[in-house]
Parts: sequence; C-alpha cells; structure tokens
Amino acid sequence: MEIQKIVTRTDISVSDSPSDSPTDSPTVSPKAARDPLAEATLKLSYLSFGRDKISLGELLEAVGAQGPSLAAALLTLPFLQPIPLFGLSTPAGLTIAVSGVGLLLGKKVLLPKRLAAVNLPADSVLKAAEFLARFEVMLKPYLKSESNVNLSDSITRFLGLMIAIHGVLLALPLPIPFSNAAPAWLCLFASLAVLFASRRLFWVSVAAVFVNIAYWTALTMATVWGSTALVEWLGISI
Repeated sequence: MEIQKIVTRTDISVSDSPSDSPTDSPTVSPKAARDPLAEATLKLSYLSFGRDKISLGELLEAVGAQGPSLAAALLTLPFLQPIPLFGLSTPAGLTIAVSGVGLLLGKKVLLPKRLAAVNLPADSVLKAAEFLARFEVMLKPYLKSESNVNLSDSITRFLGLMIAIHGVLLALPLPIPFSNAAPAWLCLFASLAVLFASRRLFWVSVAAVFVNIAYWTALTMATVWGSTALVEWLGISI
C-alpha cells in the first residue's frame, strides 16, 4: 500500500524522521486539520497499514469528531450500484442507522459489541476514503459559496432521522435491484450535507427522500399485487 500516494493526494504532511512508524500519531498540515476527509484518510491509512481487515468499531473511532456523518458516507459507497450485497448490507446498514441516531440525538452513540466487531476489508475502507476525498474536490466549486453557512440543529436532526430510517432499509436482505442503492444514495447525500454544512446537499437529500418514497411504495404495491395474484393462481382461499 503506497502511503506516500495517499499523503500527496490529501495534502497531508508527515515528518520524514526515522522515528516515524505506522503506529505513531500522524502530523497533519493546517489544511488537513480543517478537512475531515483528508484527516480521516490519513488516519485510515495508518490504521490499515499491514492489515487485511478493519472492524466497524475501529472505523468509527478513526474518523473522530465527524464520526456519524463521515462513517455513514464511507459505508454507503459499496451500495451505490443496483445489485444488492448480501452479507455486507445488514451490518453496514445498521451501523449507518446508528450513526443517524447519533446525529438525531446530537451525541455519540456506541455500536453494540457484536456489530462493532464486524470486519471490513482494510483496502476497501481506504479506497472509499480516498474516493470521498476526490469527490470533495469535485464538489468544492459548488459548495464554495456556502463556506460560511451552518446548518441549523433542526435540519441536522432531520437528516439524522433520514439516515437512521434509510440505514434500516439498507440493512434489509432483499434480493431486489436498487433495494440497497435507493437508501444508500439518500444516506450519502444526507451525510455529506451534514459534513459540509451544505444547504444545497440538504435539498438534494430531500429530493432523494421523495425518490425513496416512490420506490418503496411501488415495491410494496408490486409485492401485494404479486402475492394476491399468486394466491389466486394457486387457488388458495384465505
């Protein structure tokens, strides 16, 4: 794993002294200190160095003060494509839901021990952090005018509630296309809205809420109609 490549991409400076080791506390440049994604990428690079897996508990600990929103954003990334990921969606979705509850309540919420012990591939976690760092660069021109804007507590709590609800939906082991992707996109937009205090991303999140309402309503109606048709075809009387 090329740590130097990660450091260069995220504008993080690390001392070249011989005493440095993967277990030392990272030295962060002033820019990285103001950038939660850059700082998280550095921490995750140290955490994953020489390791195959990272637990969900370690992931939440590594992302620091921005934990709930940043962890939710990181964990949504594998689910943005239409194919459901069985085995991964349930622990990731529940962790996202817990992160949403933390935003809703405005305080740190601990993961259950069994959930915190679930392991993720270290390489995948680091790649997700790097992707978010690149995504932030693309977003900056659109967020520049909002640099002095703060989200109100009520908006943050609303977004936390949406993340919690859709994290639970993401955790459902449904073999249906987009059953992971629909809630994952909402959780991503909502968590980034909190992370960057962006009203524009807040309105994108609201639009994603309506998309999810439409998707889950259509899925429920199709399930009811299909079940009724199957019962009639089998000649079962209820």
